[in-house]
Amino acid sequence: MDEKSLRMALLAAQYELKSRQQRAVIVLVNGVEAAGKGETVKRLSQWMDSRHLRIESFVTPSEQEQNYPPYWRFWQKLPSKGEIALFFGNWYSGLLEARVDKEISRKELNERLQEAQQFERLLANEGIAVVKFWFALSEEQLHLRLAELQKNPVLRWQAQQRVAWHKSKIFQRYTAAAQQLWQNQDVEKSRWHIIDGWDAKERDSCVGKILLATLHDQLAETGNAKTLPLAALKSPKFLNAVDLSPAMKKDDYQEELKLAQAEFSTLFRSKTMDKRALAIVFEGMDAAGKGGAIRRLTAALDPREYHVMQVSAPTPQQRLLPYLARFWQKIPALGQCTIYDRSWYGRVLVERIDGFCSEDDCNRAYGEINQFEEELTKSGVIVVKFWLAIDKEVQLARFTERERVPFKRFKITADDWHNREKWDDYIDKASEAIERTHHKDRPWIIIPANNKYYARVQVMKSLNEILRAL
Repeated sequence: MDEKSLRMALLAAQYELKSRQQRAVIVLVNGVEAAGKGETVKRLSQWMDSRHLRIESFVTPSEQEQNYPPYWRFWQKLPSKGEIALFFGNWYSGLLEARVDKEISRKELNERLQEAQQFERLLANEGIAVVKFWFALSEEQLHLRLAELQKNPVLRWQAQQRVAWHKSKIFQRYTAAAQQLWQNQDVEKSRWHIIDGWDAKERDSCVGKILLATLHDQLAETGNAKTLPLAALKSPKFLNAVDLSPAMKKDDYQEELKLAQAEFSTLFRSKTMDKRALAIVFEGMDAAGKGGAIRRLTAALDPREYHVMQVSAPTPQQRLLPYLARFWQKIPALGQCTIYDRSWYGRVLVERIDGFCSEDDCNRAYGEINQFEEELTKSGVIVVKFWLAIDKEVQLARFTERERVPFKRFKITADDWHNREKWDDYIDKASEAIERTHHKDRPWIIIPANNKYYARVQVMKSLNEILRAL
């Protein structure tokens, strides 16, 4: 295929991808310095419509980015369905540098590469293809190219990079680390494409053809990957067996709440929390008291220390991104607290029950949720998940009160009555979600909430117990 035909085909595929808004593409650009990475990216932006071709560059993480899990900054830049994004300095760059600098062992690099593959599988399941290019030069070619750049006053800066590529031992270390990368990911859908960076015309043409093939594959894809059957539950519908009788008198509640809030305020501001963050999830049936519990919790914090994310149905723009993207955008930085009034569990609750996502998507969501929460905890985020449990009679009484009291009417909607009709289904699906995603490092805590006073105090006490144990 000549250059003119290739350009026309790339444009046609790009416009078709944009018009369908069903899938996206990420191009990872890695390789030897001076191998033509930047020139090829410029060529692609000339051949295609640059308005719909995003170019992102990830350098050493900034001070702000270091306060979040490693993949946080990549989640901020994911392309929407219909888009193509080219990532310089992606999730592999830091791993290679760490291996070359001997900050991580060969075994640790393998473990990090497995994490990268998990991330890419999640993206693939959400309709985002990842095509990976390694631009290669021999050591002799590298020295010749660097010498050429030194003579060019416009491009001389390219030969003055932070990494000492001109040193033989550095080149050899990068080559060894890159080979480990290719060997650990040598499967068809995640393999690396090795591009000869010496001949510019051939290099650009090769990259363009591979990108075109990826676009055609994305346009030909229908539906998402099938998931394996899930293991049987040990305790199906266990929420039906929760003892909802615990209660507390108002006078006792006011005293105990003050003590619990004071302790939480002290624990959250302790030195132990300087390198930690707190993510608190509130789930439960409508009118279970989530909002009331959240208000008593935030009363112990300064507004600059926390953010409350009130989760509703995703917007049209959010539906063009992977399901978890909007939650990655709201995770807490170190020293901060994010409180989720409903959460990512909507995927396996309301979306599953009302048929807004397929059964395969819902089944796969359990693994994705566990992976998401594991990444948070590994990065110092304490994940605590509350299910506030009430019975149908208490819910009906609270619904009735909301309709009767003028300043509470905004709390009751037609959706609440609709969800009430599916009470048993919600209990079933919530029981399953809790069992499949409970972990000692990111626990579910079931709070009997028929009595609001008891529930609010127990939420505070449970948080204090977790923070005391750090």
